[in-house]
Amino acid sequence: MAKFFVLHRPLVDPKQGWEAFGQVAPKAAADMAAGETPAKCLKTWNPYAFGRSDIVFCLWEAERLADVEDVLREYGFYSIVTADVIPVVEIDWAELA
Repeated sequence: MAKFFVLHRPLVDPKQGWEAFGQVAPKAAADMAAGETPAKCLKTWNPYAFGRSDIVFCLWEAERLADVEDVLREYGFYSIVTADVIPVVEIDWAELA
């Protein structure tokens, strides 16, 4: 599986966006955990609590970039955020040591 880093920027007021996220994310996460989606979000980093409401970062795993976009679209995330999906190579710093 390939890894993808996704940079999200809000399309709506950030507070409203997080309320919407809280409504759809549990179902999306359950479906991903059950293997019912072609892409899986592994981690999300949200700096909102630290005063940054302009960006959120996610790490995804999928066969194709389009699979990540399809899952984001299917669960309605594109109605609250943009998504710049970037193919990446994951470097394990513990292995480098």
